[in-house]
Amino acid sequence: MLSPLLLLAASAGLVACSVTRTSPMGALRGTGQLLWALPGTRFEIDDGRTAFLVSVR
Repeated sequence: MLSPLLLLAASAGLVACSVTRTSPMGALRGTGQLLWALPGTRFEIDDGRTAFLVSVR
């Protein structure tokens, strides 16, 4: 159910990176650092059927 939205967000991110001439890996790294710096951020990775949860409170 969430997969089409994730595909749409990823393609929009790639278009935004190409328009602004930014490296996609650099943008991903910056987003990760921003999320990690927020207070109350929690990352959970479940290897069962590849679940990934990011929670910011």
